[in-house]
Amino acid sequence: MTRNSQTGASLCAFCGYEHLPATAPVCTPSPYDRRSADKSILQLHRYCTGTNIGIESAFTSPAGEKSYSPEDRDLDGIASLYVPLFAEDLNVYFRERYLSLKPGGMLMILCPVKSRLKAPAPLPGQKHVFGRRSLFYLLERHGFKLHWKDRFRRDPLCLVAKKM
Repeated sequence: MTRNSQTGASLCAFCGYEHLPATAPVCTPSPYDRRSADKSILQLHRYCTGTNIGIESAFTSPAGEKSYSPEDRDLDGIASLYVPLFAEDLNVYFRERYLSLKPGGMLMILCPVKSRLKAPAPLPGQKHVFGRRSLFYLLERHGFKLHWKDRFRRDPLCLVAKKM
């Protein structure tokens, strides 16, 4: 969310309109997107051996979860929900996550991917569109190895990668 300094309004990542804090609620993702995010975080807890997990999200983070900050350098896992779509520079994005994780740490990414037949509708402010293989290639190029991916759900794609 970006905030307008003159009016105090926030630009919503999902609808693209400005919302005033006192007058209108901020848009939330669809119930399907919220369920996908919650299930994905459970998968990260399942595969991650430690308890120090940071959550970063394009929408509001689940209650009770620690939010991710790039200054953290000893995380066991990072859950990234729709964030790679809005990253300015993907090389910087993956380098920061790599440096923040302990050796053997897990990075979970949840984001929509395009298929051969269709591409998902772009979100306002979205900078990148991924295919399945392009996301796998980016992870391998930045020092991660694919550990688990959801085979039953096609869109959004959920995967867990391990820091090598």
